[in-house]
Amino acid sequence: FSSPLVPPRMLLGLPDDVLEVVSSYLQSSTLGHVCRRLQERFGRRYFAIGLRPSNAARRLEAIKDTVQVLTAGCNTMYTIGNDRRLYFNPLKTAPLLHTLRLTFRESCLTEGGAWALMALRNVHSLEHVALDLQYNELGDNTLQAVASLRALPRLRVLDVRLKYEWLGERGGTTTRRLGDSSVEVLSTLRHARTLEELSLDLSAHQVSNRGAEAFAQLKATPRLSSFCLQLLSNEVSDAGAAALATLADSTTLRALHLDLRFNPIGTAGLQALGALEAAPGLRFVTVKSGV
Repeated sequence: FSSPLVPPRMLLGLPDDVLEVVSSYLQSSTLGHVCRRLQERFGRRYFAIGLRPSNAARRLEAIKDTVQVLTAGCNTMYTIGNDRRLYFNPLKTAPLLHTLRLTFRESCLTEGGAWALMALRNVHSLEHVALDLQYNELGDNTLQAVASLRALPRLRVLDVRLKYEWLGERGGTTTRRLGDSSVEVLSTLRHARTLEELSLDLSAHQVSNRGAEAFAQLKATPRLSSFCLQLLSNEVSDAGAAALATLADSTTLRALHLDLRFNPIGTAGLQALGALEAAPGLRFVTVKSGV
């Protein structure tokens, strides 16, 4: 290891408590592979791993006692006909895990497979959860599993990407996109007592005014200070836009990002959204509309 500012001997001569601070600040396994001493101290805290049905339980079991930050997933984990279950049960007994990032984009993930996400609500140490589940075949029950994360006692940051989902297997007779009933399930995240930052992407679905009204209920989330909502290419019109504008009534919200492009929003809806810039409680506002 070398640096123009910090000679290697100086770095290795630092006390362990200083190296602890460096490691926690970087939240990276990079330093853990520099030398044996650093690897012993940091190497089992920060993991970025790929998972398959055949190895997921074993790999998670091996790291659960020490992992603090875990990035995992694979966009080719599942193929049609394979066992599509996820194996998160080992994480239920991971005492130090505070940050979890899972990516299963285009994984042929179905409702039965993603239902295993429910196990994450028992990882009580979690503070930051990011789920990239775009381009899959999820169902309404899966959204209930995502919404169940509201029970996490320390959850501060939640990022969920559900762009281009299908309800039912693609090509089937019952295939459809996420709609208002799905949004109403997600709106129960307003009961997350410690949630401060929320980001939701439901682009390219069938969310209409009723769904927008459900999202507006998130203004009641007790500690929510930042909300990013992406609803590109849905069915929200003037009434839905006006409902979303009431997010400004939140007593805690300070940053709001709304992406409503490619929705049939008219003049009245645009005026309601435009008024957000003058909302006294909001410090940062971004609203995208039109085409």
